[in-house]
Amino acid sequence: MQCKKCGFDNETTQAYCKLCGGRLSFTIGRAESALLDKATNESAARVEEELRKMLVAAICIFVLLLTLKFVFGRGSWSSVYLVPATSTTADYAALTYVYEPAGEPWMDSIPLEK
Repeated sequence: MQCKKCGFDNETTQAYCKLCGGRLSFTIGRAESALLDKATNESAARVEEELRKMLVAAICIFVLLLTLKFVFGRGSWSSVYLVPATSTTADYAALTYVYEPAGEPWMDSIPLEK
């Protein structure tokens, strides 16, 4: 709300100008709407901050669990996968997964020392 004497832009909830001390045209309706807007903005900012904190915590927990899995859980992933059969009388088919890293063809000709 602007002061009529000096033109200073004051907050809507003030009855007197901060710069010159002149009386402002203060109405309850303006003050109420300003307070509601301020409360809404503060509430939205608090919710946004809490969501940001929860996201950071979730990412930290995920990274921690992933790290623990790789440090302490070596070999715990199965290399045998059971594939269900399509008929009701058939058993599961066991597929074994073997990891073979792709090597260069020239590496096959190098003799390994034992």
